[in-house]
Amino acid sequence: MESSLIVSSFLCRRTRAATLIEILVVVAIIAGLVGLLIPGLARVRDTMATTRCTSNLRQIYMSSSAWSAENDGWVPQALWYQTNNTKLNLRNFGLTDQILTCREARTTNSYGINIRLVTGGSSMWGPSDVFYYNHGRYKIGALSAATTLFFTETIYGSGKGGYYLAHPSYMNYPHQTNANVLYIDGHVEKQSSSALTNITTFTRGIPDQETSL
Repeated sequence: MESSLIVSSFLCRRTRAATLIEILVVVAIIAGLVGLLIPGLARVRDTMATTRCTSNLRQIYMSSSAWSAENDGWVPQALWYQTNNTKLNLRNFGLTDQILTCREARTTNSYGINIRLVTGGSSMWGPSDVFYYNHGRYKIGALSAATTLFFTETIYGSGKGGYYLAHPSYMNYPHQTNANVLYIDGHVEKQSSSALTNITTFTRGIPDQETSL
């Protein structure tokens, strides 16, 4: 009988309800773990987004290179993704809607070509005329490959005109206040807003004298 009482007493202690203090302790531990995990998850998410965006820009580079190879080495024109002119745009060279979009940017078209490579009309936009419907103003071989900005993330473009341009006033910074930048040699770097708010960033590596058309 004494043995049965001991077992019964033990089972009662084992099955008693948790106290409020114990519940609060468990909740506090879980909250602490979540607090530790959230920053790490955010970093992983940003890394994945940057990787996808970098891949997009490299695909744009491959399309641009293929286009340039068939057009005597010229930089693509301002209407580089225009859908109704397959001769001029890059869609005939592997460009797709998926490549054009960075999910973090939340824009229809996330990327723009360096405005100083394709347009003109003022000291900010560059000398000479605007060549929206023609090829760019320079041949790729005349540019400083490692320092010349080719494409980067932008908020400026025209769906009807079919051009998207990168310019200090039209930049987008979807990666924790940074933007991914594609250079003429094909490499991609992440740049801060402070590095992309000056027109000199967009003229670096471009000769003063444009190539004759």
